Amino acid sequence: MDFDFTRADQFLPGETPKFPLNLSLAPHWMNAPAHAERASSSPTGARFHTKLDVRRKSGEKGKQFVVVDAVTGDMTPAFDHERLAASLSKRAPALAPIEADALPFDHFEWDRDEQGISFSTGGTRYHCRFDTYACRPVHSGRFAQEHEVASPDGMWAAFLRGHNLWVRSLETGKSHPLTTDGIKDYNYASRPDFYGAKTADLIHGRKNKPLVQWSPDSTRLLTHRLDQRHVRKLPVMQYVTDGEHSPAMMHQVRYPLAGDKALPTAEYFVIGVDGSRVDFCMPALELRNTDPLYSPHWHNIWWHADGSRIYFIHPTRGYRSTQFFEVDAADGGARLVFEEVCDSFVDHDMRHKDNPLPDVRVLSSRGQFVWPSQQSGWEHLYLHDLATGQQLHAITEGDWVVRELIGVDEAAGWVYFLGSGREADEDVYLQHLYRVRLDGTELTMLTPEIADHRVHAAPDWSVFVDTYSLVNAAPKTVLRKTDGTMVKTLVEADIQPLLDAGFQMPEPFVVKADDGVTDIYGIVIPPANFDPTRKYPVVEYEYGGPQTTVVPHRFPVTPSTDTTVYSQSLAQLGFAIVLLDGRGTPLRSKAFHDAKHHLGDAAGLVDHVAGLRQLGERYPWLDLSRVGMYGFSGGGYGSARAVLSYPDVYKAAVACCGDHDNRLYDSTWWERYMGLGDFADYPPQDNQSLAANLRGRLLLMHGDVDDNVHPNLTMRLVDALIKADKEFDMLLLPNRGHALSRDPYVAHRTFAHFLRNL
Repeated sequence: MDFDFTRADQFLPGETPKFPLNLSLAPHWMNAPAHAERASSSPTGARFHTKLDVRRKSGEKGKQFVVVDAVTGDMTPAFDHERLAASLSKRAPALAPIEADALPFDHFEWDRDEQGISFSTGGTRYHCRFDTYACRPVHSGRFAQEHEVASPDGMWAAFLRGHNLWVRSLETGKSHPLTTDGIKDYNYASRPDFYGAKTADLIHGRKNKPLVQWSPDSTRLLTHRLDQRHVRKLPVMQYVTDGEHSPAMMHQVRYPLAGDKALPTAEYFVIGVDGSRVDFCMPALELRNTDPLYSPHWHNIWWHADGSRIYFIHPTRGYRSTQFFEVDAADGGARLVFEEVCDSFVDHDMRHKDNPLPDVRVLSSRGQFVWPSQQSGWEHLYLHDLATGQQLHAITEGDWVVRELIGVDEAAGWVYFLGSGREADEDVYLQHLYRVRLDGTELTMLTPEIADHRVHAAPDWSVFVDTYSLVNAAPKTVLRKTDGTMVKTLVEADIQPLLDAGFQMPEPFVVKADDGVTDIYGIVIPPANFDPTRKYPVVEYEYGGPQTTVVPHRFPVTPSTDTTVYSQSLAQLGFAIVLLDGRGTPLRSKAFHDAKHHLGDAAGLVDHVAGLRQLGERYPWLDLSRVGMYGFSGGGYGSARAVLSYPDVYKAAVACCGDHDNRLYDSTWWERYMGLGDFADYPPQDNQSLAANLRGRLLLMHGDVDDNVHPNLTMRLVDALIKADKEFDMLLLPNRGHALSRDPYVAHRTFAHFLRNL
């Protein structure tokens, strides 16, 4: 049976940004003195450049780059777009014709005097000075490549060659090694194999950046030597290789399973571009997949501004404590400043927020640091003494949550943060910007609109850019002073083309959890061409991991914020979509997060069932005799578990790359949420133990080179279903890793499965 997915495909990940304009605005703060033509009236010099979306005559989305004055909010073109487009068209005829409102780049860097810019397009780097607007190619040796990390002064680029760390001069193009004794499984500045995409990166020829952090003065790098020599080897089979008659190939990754004795370890050190080296005076530290240098998404290690010290946060195995270290960059002397201990788990490195920086700030001028903690049962900020680690006092308190530390203005004594759940009669997940004195006084809410707020503060704390929206209200971006005073509305999103294409506006709801007391939040998305007199099949999108939520509380379109994968596509096909966050998910109280402190409930499945029953009474057009669920990774686990645990509720499921038995998954996952005890001490969490319950239609999908969730976890469920003589469907996708949600073929098979079975 063939289906027409044309309307659904418009809303696949990566497609929807074509429709709306200015859903957000990303400021790039400018610190260099302004030249005469762009002089700022700001006494502090706070200005930023940004990219605005514009509607072209053809109706397609275009762009314009502007500079914004932080005092007035006035915008001026960053440069002459017409002249640059004409010049680039002559220099790069393969890209011509280039239109002024469709320049072929999204990012650029200023010259120090702001009299020119550099940008990349068509695989070439260009430099353009504004006196002539001549765009000249820049030799590739003069700028950092995608697999390199440039120094702050733009003079050096660090990269990996073989098992060693190298640097390249961006002035001369000459390279030299900083280490020479790296060997396989005992190498430098690299990720542990179990970062989740090693095999797929290898197959597709993707180079990884070195895991380094440059010192502020660009003379040294903070990095590590990775030891995986004693870590378990796990085979990964690539069934389809290059060449018409090429045989299958087996790859191997070092992969620690739950309870394994040997984990990867890292020996941290500082090395100069001249080869001088200072090792940290501490034993090698065990790595988990969220540790300091592991990922560009979690920067839990950082240099002091003057380059004299290094600070880092290290979760101990099992995550029942988190350690905060200070290291002398000159001699490697290491000091444990503070350690937080918790009976369940400390959640410093998996925060659900936009800013990847840790919510810890060292206040050097005061000899103190700000530390986030759930010790009161709610996430709040505390002031500590840097010399002793002693807690001095709470900066914030109450039955609400600090979501993200934006920063501390040491000179003025203000702490800026995003918080949720404090304002009465609001969705408890909506974030507002607040400021408070370091002594805990004068707490003030700075963003009064009832909406979810995302902010970018100026480096001098004079202003901030605030983009706010609701899940069913378009974003608006404004400029405010840091006392909350409105300066100017900068831009309002245009979502009309999105609505014209059939976008279905979500409707927020609140229902009770299975306990009948606790409020839980979600959204329902009605089907396209909605008729309230009809009954519609229901599909839930779910993620079964306790570290995150799926329900959006801001306008859910851009890839970076859209947690509603495939939801709008399925709505175009006639399904009603439900997303719900049950107990066991974060962003509320510690008790709410710990309510399902094990993996077997897949982050509150019992609450999903309770919520669906209440929604059926509230929305009679929901057909609860036809309910399905889908998800990826932890959501693949949760979707399969739903159809196996509640066969009277869920009649169909699509489980992609699911971790169906977490005893055989990455050690981090089990040990964080189940603890370090004997497996026999914990309630059953493996899906294969429920195989005999299957009555609905289950589709399993997995990439064959997935080295995050190994395919054997799906195959073990397959084996159990076969032994139970159950009918099911399965797809093993060649040369696919763990990231299946952006694969159009996976989307189409998901759509077809629900169309056939609901």
